[in-house]
Amino acid sequence: MRIILFDAVGTLIYPAEPVARTYGRIARTFGSEYSDELVASRFRDAFSRQEGIDQCELGWKTSEQRERQRWRD
Repeated sequence: MRIILFDAVGTLIYPAEPVARTYGRIARTFGSEYSDELVASRFRDAFSRQEGIDQCELGWKTSEQRERQRWRD
């Protein structure tokens, strides 16, 4: 194992800065020109699409496979 990620924001840990700012700042070091606002907007859109799939197509059922696909998408 090379990395461990914890997804517990708002329950166990709290970010030092807004998540979109963190992602935007790091992405810009790799050449991205996206603003923090655009990153935040795209996060909202992506999460909304995934919530729609979870609700409408899967009836809120989840699995390890679904969670992996959700985060890949």
